[in-house]
Amino acid sequence: MVSILTRTTFQHWIKNHDSFIFDCDGVLWNSGKRLPGIKKLLNLLNKEKKQTFYLTNNSTKHFKQFRSEFEKYDFPFLGKQQLLTPTTLLSPLIDTLPNFDRTKDKIFAVGEQPFFDTMKEFGLNLVTAEDHGNPIDLFFGKKVKLDEKVKIAIIGWDRHFSWSKSALLSLYLYNRPDVTFLATNPDASFPFGKLQFPGTGSLVRMVEHATGRKAKIIGKPEVTPFEIIQRVLEKKGLVVDKKRVCMIGDRIDTDLKFAENVGISSCCVGTGISNIEDLEKTDIKIDYWVDNFGEFF
Repeated sequence: MVSILTRTTFQHWIKNHDSFIFDCDGVLWNSGKRLPGIKKLLNLLNKEKKQTFYLTNNSTKHFKQFRSEFEKYDFPFLGKQQLLTPTTLLSPLIDTLPNFDRTKDKIFAVGEQPFFDTMKEFGLNLVTAEDHGNPIDLFFGKKVKLDEKVKIAIIGWDRHFSWSKSALLSLYLYNRPDVTFLATNPDASFPFGKLQFPGTGSLVRMVEHATGRKAKIIGKPEVTPFEIIQRVLEKKGLVVDKKRVCMIGDRIDTDLKFAENVGISSCCVGTGISNIEDLEKTDIKIDYWVDNFGEFF
């Protein structure tokens, strides 16, 4: 049963949680505008000594760009340990893969420049579509020389995604069980104002359909991000009580599903993808609903 946050229950919601995990697009901002009440909410949580984290499936921005966004909207200071993106989560995930050697193996990556830059900062060896010559030569695999050192093929959001990039991904994945197939996130779309545009998940499905391979997801709704959050809190000497952690998101199938998978409480906010009518169409557990946080300030 979903509880609608009111002015009274809002205060209890704050009091009953120690840690809050925020999605970014559609929760903190939308179409380049700060969303109602968010600045005051973050300042209140900061004043109450609550732990805040920002968990986004957006792989198109470097940490410095996210910090600039926080400065632009006059949000509290963003520390590196507070922000988790598919790119920052990729490095610890790779360390768990038995068939990948950082010193010699490579990653074939499709995405945008900040995605590549962050991976390079982690010391990962990248190969991109541009390293494979003229896209026209990819037709039916003509003149294509694949890099034998590639052991991971990964898709991130790419506004310039093309047939040739999907073909390269497919060539690396066909008959190559030693190549791990990763995707930053499964979001089918993302919001911009009241519009929705195709997201990374739409690109992933194309390659999955072509190759018969299923991508391993790095970001939400997978539980890996929470394991990292737990380690951060434990290093601070804080005991993690899942009942006192809440995920705030706008997307049911990623943000709220993540909360359900982890076993923490969840709050769906109607400033992005989902609306209140969507709550009746899902079996995913959702604890709270709020139209927008501006109602409480």
